[in-house]
Amino acid sequence: MSGLRDEDGRIPKAGDRIVFCYGIPAVRAEGPVFERDGKLWVSTPGHKPPEATLRQVVRHCGSFRIAAAPDALLKATDSAP
Repeated sequence: MSGLRDEDGRIPKAGDRIVFCYGIPAVRAEGPVFERDGKLWVSTPGHKPPEATLRQVVRHCGSFRIAAAPDALLKATDSAP
């Protein structure tokens, strides 16, 4: 889809959560990935801008990391005591 990969080489998809930092000192931003008009976007309310394409994140911040995929979150809650 986007051809972009995170720091670990994983390909993001809609439903993932990504983490990235910007600015000096670094500000952490995290948000869900969604698809709009064939592009992957990340929603980051409370940051400016409140949403951006993954390509814009890489261009302005350098890289990102997939924080959690929906399947991993589901498995983690299923195995909780």
